[in-house]
Amino acid sequence: MLLPITDQLLCYGGIAAAGGSAILAFLFFCVSQIRKVRLNARLDAEYGRQEKTAGKRRKNHLPKSA
Repeated sequence: MLLPITDQLLCYGGIAAAGGSAILAFLFFCVSQIRKVRLNARLDAEYGRQEKTAGKRRKNHLPKSA
């Protein structure tokens, strides 16, 4: 026999689903950050470290014509 769906069941079920979703989102975020760090380390090892310009444009990035 099926249990009737009550207001309490819907409320607590929704809270549990939201909590589970938040926990999974946090875990996926952590895993993606770990993979990002590993990938950056691998790219640095293969291609060298990239210069960071902190969002500023370099003024003389093109060679001057003779």
